Amino acid sequence: MFENADSEPSGIEEKREKEKELVQKTLETNTDWMRTLFSQVHAGKLTEEQMAQIVGRSLTARERNIERYKRKALLDFLTGLPNRRALETKLRDEILKQKEFGLLEFDIDHFKGVNDAYGHRAGDNVLSQTAKTLSSSLRQISTGRNPRPPEILDFIVRNLPFNKKQDLIGRYGGEEFYAILPGVPNEKTLFHVAERLRSSIEERPYVVTTYENQSEKRLTIPVTVSIGGSIFSPGLSSGLLITRTDQSLYEAKENGRNKTIIFGYEPEPPKETNSS
Repeated sequence: MFENADSEPSGIEEKREKEKELVQKTLETNTDWMRTLFSQVHAGKLTEEQMAQIVGRSLTARERNIERYKRKALLDFLTGLPNRRALETKLRDEILKQKEFGLLEFDIDHFKGVNDAYGHRAGDNVLSQTAKTLSSSLRQISTGRNPRPPEILDFIVRNLPFNKKQDLIGRYGGEEFYAILPGVPNEKTLFHVAERLRSSIEERPYVVTTYENQSEKRLTIPVTVSIGGSIFSPGLSSGLLITRTDQSLYEAKENGRNKTIIFGYEPEPPKETNSS
């Protein structure tokens, strides 16, 4: 049944009511500020409508600041990548969708040795450069802009179903990074994506700044990562997914580091070439 239209306030009256509510809520939390506004209205320098507009603009600005702070709270201060909280939120959201996706865990090889030999500033430098390299390389793969990949990689990259708007790579803490890759359908694809990321780190010269005898010195050092990964399939628990990924990373480190191990996948051995 339709309600009596006459019993409803007009659009203008509704707007005024909302403005009053806005002023009242602001008054409850900012009494000093509101007292100044009311005094301006009482003195005839401001109308009630103008006061409501001022309050509305102020609240809008405050909401924008809150959103900005929320976004900052999801970023790692050192690398600028999504942080642990952002990764955990993304992982939970993807699991709720109950669709396949890939999870990769990266660990910088011998990172403690870098800190011990060159200092924590050099270590931070390595973390920042690793974050930049992983992020840019993943973006290249996601958009198909992968420079001179091997033939099998070229095919996989061109046919990847995921994209840069869905992927998330972030720093979990210390020298650990994670990548969450929605749409990756199987272990083979995940392995080749991980290998491209691993190679991008290995091939890049890392320049770090150290201090020796109170003088600044720039050094080029080799950096590699070990990678473990697994595929989420509908029905799999988050605990088991993370356990499989951790186990794969542990295996990669135990087998010499600078390797990629994907749970449940055995890569084909490289084909031998006949020399003539």
